[in-house]
Amino acid sequence: MEEHKIFTKMNIRYQKWCSNNTWRIIRAYLYLIVSVLSLIAAYQGWFYYGDDHASWFGRSGALVAIWATMSESLLLAYGFGSIFQGIGETNTIKFRQDNKWLIMACQSVLGFMIVLGTMTWAYGDIFYNLYLA
Repeated sequence: MEEHKIFTKMNIRYQKWCSNNTWRIIRAYLYLIVSVLSLIAAYQGWFYYGDDHASWFGRSGALVAIWATMSESLLLAYGFGSIFQGIGETNTIKFRQDNKWLIMACQSVLGFMIVLGTMTWAYGDIFYNLYLA
């Protein structure tokens, strides 16, 4: 009888922490971290090849924009409600209400990162030559 209670508690904890909703948030934050690290690495010149630092800094904007957009696309399901509710998702609406601040914080930073990445992609060589060189 005691074993049944232990397994029931473990199952509830598993459903809470290992749902698709939780993994979506974790992946979104990981993509956000990779996006920020891409910009920092380009600023520091860690992955620089060739003779033109400015063009490599500009190219890094594409990576920043792509990683931030991938993260934003994961969080899009929370903005449109329970689109994926019938495809393996459980309690998306309740999860969104319980973690609204976490989702909104990530989306706010991601909006800025997408714009920053796009501007760096377009004008990174000019920014680098004016301010970083």
